[in-house]
Amino acid sequence: MKKFMLTIGLILLCLTPIYLHSDQAEAAESAEPAEPAEPAEPAEPAEPAEPAEPAEPAEPAEPKSGWKFEENDWYYYINNNKATGWILTGSTWYYLQPETGIMSTGWVRNNHKWYFLDKHGAMKTGWIYTSNKWYYLSHHGDMQTGWALDNNKWYFLNPSGEMKIGWLYQGGKWYYLKPYGDMAVGWFVANNKYYYTYPSGIMAANTKIGNYYVGYSGQWIQDTTTPYYLQGVLLVNKHHGLPSNYGTGENPQARSAYEQMKSAAAKQGYTLNIASGYRSFEYQKGLYWRYVNLYGQAEANRFSAYPGYSEHQTGLAFDIGGRNSSTWVNEGFDNTPEAKWLAKNAHQYGFILRYPPGKEHITGYMYESWHFRYLGVNLATKVYNSGLTLEEYLGEF
Repeated sequence: MKKFMLTIGLILLCLTPIYLHSDQAEAAESAEPAEPAEPAEPAEPAEPAEPAEPAEPAEPAEPKSGWKFEENDWYYYINNNKATGWILTGSTWYYLQPETGIMSTGWVRNNHKWYFLDKHGAMKTGWIYTSNKWYYLSHHGDMQTGWALDNNKWYFLNPSGEMKIGWLYQGGKWYYLKPYGDMAVGWFVANNKYYYTYPSGIMAANTKIGNYYVGYSGQWIQDTTTPYYLQGVLLVNKHHGLPSNYGTGENPQARSAYEQMKSAAAKQGYTLNIASGYRSFEYQKGLYWRYVNLYGQAEANRFSAYPGYSEHQTGLAFDIGGRNSSTWVNEGFDNTPEAKWLAKNAHQYGFILRYPPGKEHITGYMYESWHFRYLGVNLATKVYNSGLTLEEYLGEF
């Protein structure tokens, strides 16, 4: 009930009019009403913002093409793909490794052929100089071996490709490659000696070129008619003669050495005799032409010297025979005990077998088991131990 009465009271309170204080009321009645404020001009509506231009779509990335330097190596791309093998750019060939595509430099082997790429990767042709050697690459770039023709000159490349210089023995023939590698043709000098090669490059040997003779080793042998000394040794053969007034008899030192040898042989049961010693120019002249009349000049030249070209005129040569005089100065002496003893021991007394077997192409004379030349013990021993003829030992051939 109490609650109800409280509610009624509140309602009545709200309905009761509010009376102002008399002063307040009068003031309110006497005040003029305020002029109404002018309404504010409406703000101009904001222009609508222009819509933003849509962003252009990003252009797709261009595919890789051409040379690219990546991770310290050069590659060549074709439509994003690394090229491999040979490629031609401009007028230049390059080689890209098959496994990686890396550009190659230096020597490259491809299809069993060698090629050379410079430091920029470009394939080289023609002559190249690398590792102190010359090589020749064809216009296709492959390394050449064997004979190669360039600018009308022939060159020879070894199986490993490097250019050959000096003497070349091929197919049983000698050729000479000059210091710049080109094949020698005609007369040329090598090791201070003259040689001649035909237009084919083959060295001439044992023949005359014009009025000049070249020996079996190819070098020009200058004919002489005055005493010719080579390394201090008097050399007399088919190319080096003596004047008609040269010589007066046996060389005393040579004769003394022979007597010592004869005595030594006798102590061992061998008998030695001089069948022919010193011969003058005139004596040799008669002997030579007698043989020519008997056997013809070509055959006579094999065992008899033209006058002025006989070692016997020096007084240093002896034709030595044994006990049986019928074998003197002929092939019958070859297999005698004395011939065998001399061949084995003569050098110990200063003599050499001057015309040994198998050396006719060098000495110009057939094998003469009886003809010995005095050189002195020291030199004779060196020549004997070398197995060379006197011409070979002295460098004439």
